[in-house]
Amino acid sequence: MTERMDLQRLRSEARALVRANDYAAVKTTALLLALSLLLSEIRVVSDTLLGRRISLAEMSISISYPGILASLVSLVLLTGYQHYCLRLHRGEGPGARSIFDPLSFAGQVVLLQIMINGLVILGASMFFLPGLYFGMCYALAPLILCEEPDANALTAMRRSRERMVGHKLELLALTVGFLPQVLGVLVAGVAVETLIWPLFPDSLAGSLAALALEGVLIGCLRAFLQPYLGLALAGFYRCVTEGSGEER
Repeated sequence: MTERMDLQRLRSEARALVRANDYAAVKTTALLLALSLLLSEIRVVSDTLLGRRISLAEMSISISYPGILASLVSLVLLTGYQHYCLRLHRGEGPGARSIFDPLSFAGQVVLLQIMINGLVILGASMFFLPGLYFGMCYALAPLILCEEPDANALTAMRRSRERMVGHKLELLALTVGFLPQVLGVLVAGVAVETLIWPLFPDSLAGSLAALALEGVLIGCLRAFLQPYLGLALAGFYRCVTEGSGEER
């Protein structure tokens, strides 16, 4: 029988770590968000100038090779950010540049994220709960892959599924604890998009300017929220792995 986690302690530790080290986590998050915004701008330019349109159900989506590449790089950087939070939680003092570390095994990271997102979307399309179940099962897989770079994507998924036995509801409860803040950011995002985008011309330059302004405004909120989420998940990961005697 698995020991019940103290989720409130995980949240408190995350808040304390955000305030520690001269807000290093906030600065690293700001770097991640700035890079994500730049990649989004690249996607807009690429899809507008080079993209071809494909139809999915009733949606028409513009795609291009540079746009797809920018999306994949975003997945790799996000995985690097998750590992940064884990190392910060351990007190290793990682630098902000460590978010680029997964680029050395980017192929496995991309494959892993595609498989996980595919399962989550497939499960959610059939019924909401299967998608949620897959999301909980494989939540630790990106961190496992970063901790064990020699492992492949399938191995990371299998180990995540094994370690999450008895912990899925705890992870769900931990995530729900941040729901008010997440909803606040989402509502702010919708409000900013509704108010800002009509102010700019319907052109490539207008779209880029609107996207940049929206990214800066919402990024200011996310820069303080995202570290809490990342560090809380890092604490959760450590509790699971320490409980199984696998903490590195």
